[in-house]
Amino acid sequence: MTSISKPFNYIVSTTQENQQVGKILAGWDSKAEPCLPTLNVCDAVVRHKIQQLQHALFASAFGFSDSMNLRYDVLEVLMAVAMLHYHDMLQLAPEGPYIERMKRTIKQFSITETELASWAFTIHSDLVARRKSPANAESATALTVDDLVEKQTTLIQQ
Repeated sequence: MTSISKPFNYIVSTTQENQQVGKILAGWDSKAEPCLPTLNVCDAVVRHKIQQLQHALFASAFGFSDSMNLRYDVLEVLMAVAMLHYHDMLQLAPEGPYIERMKRTIKQFSITETELASWAFTIHSDLVARRKSPANAESATALTVDDLVEKQTTLIQQ
């Protein structure tokens, strides 16, 4: 390899390594599969209320021809994330458009903020339980920060 192509090769070939470093530094398991929030943990009555809220919030994603609509599982994840982060965003930007629209919509369906918080807690508890499940626990083979730093150093020195 020439001296010019070494830095370029390092930049191009290390995307996956950089993602692994980012996961480790964020406290995630580098080998773990993503764990998406789901509304399936809620009972039928709650899920129906959440679906009403979802249809109102994401009305622009429904009603098109099938090729233009978002998939239902994508909308489910978006709705779960919107519920999970509602109270944090309420503290950070109480006048923001996300908060204003959520407040207007939950008021329209007579949903209290306490109900929304309990649904978010249920979804969060399910996420934590699935993350700690034995199927995802392969921490013995997980890379440590030292391993990743050593790997990055060898790539730079090549």
